[in-house]
Amino acid sequence: MSALLVGIDENGLGPRLGPLLVTGVLASASAEGARWLRSEGAGAMARLDDSKKLASFHRPEVAEAWARALVPGALDPDALVEEVSLLRQDKLRALCPRHVEAQCWSPSPPFQADTRVQAEVASDLEDLRRRGVRVLAVRSAILCSERLHRSRDAGHSLLTTDLHAMESLLLALREQADGEIDAVCGKVGALDKYLPRLGALSGIPATIEEEGKAASRYRFAGLGSVAFVRDADSSDLLVALASLVGKYLREVLMSKIAAYYLRQDPSLPRPSGYRDPVTARFVEGSASLRRLALVPDRCFLRP
Repeated sequence: MSALLVGIDENGLGPRLGPLLVTGVLASASAEGARWLRSEGAGAMARLDDSKKLASFHRPEVAEAWARALVPGALDPDALVEEVSLLRQDKLRALCPRHVEAQCWSPSPPFQADTRVQAEVASDLEDLRRRGVRVLAVRSAILCSERLHRSRDAGHSLLTTDLHAMESLLLALREQADGEIDAVCGKVGALDKYLPRLGALSGIPATIEEEGKAASRYRFAGLGSVAFVRDADSSDLLVALASLVGKYLREVLMSKIAAYYLRQDPSLPRPSGYRDPVTARFVEGSASLRRLALVPDRCFLRP
């Protein structure tokens, strides 16, 4: 029998600009494949960890290549975002004032990764298949600045919002899976006790298996096993894949925001959206453009 494994991680928890993404990868694994993932997959994990570092610093196309390999039906970055999003496009844009939509939803440039990078990733993915691991689905909860403001207005901290997005993904991936799942999620901050903070999962009977600084593990009736693990993206292959895809999706969506203002003022620096000096200069330099366009601060600056 196949095991149904899930890895979930967040990208963009602390930036000034751009969305928070929580991404999940669902995979089936043979008994041997599941054992390999958990005990002997260190080599693959090391290669994937190297890919994450390359995607961050030297070869951003690596994250793109992994996203395209895991979501092969998407023909361009915008189609990829739409394919994996938990919400349909109309729901994603539902909170956007009409005059602000172009800031976040202008068309993206085509894919950039060359065939050599795509071949490297395809080879690693085929290695997973040979070992009995097959990716079945990739889904992502996309929380724009306005959605984060609304969550805060409702009394939720950023960490609680992150946790609730993970819960939505767990339920969505369980619905796609043909059986209970075995999920590993990145830890939410320094949280050890998760049951009192739950939202969508709060009504499901749960058993505590472990609660601690390194990991907190639970079993939910009808859902399966869910573990929140510290530095999970450095120890779990599926969490690392989710992190890579989420990184790429965030870059796509953040680039739309940057490009919107750079088209109006090419002298602006290109920001990452994180709390760094370049992003600070972009925020300051774009202020007059935002005032002229009547862009609400809530649609631009994170809480």
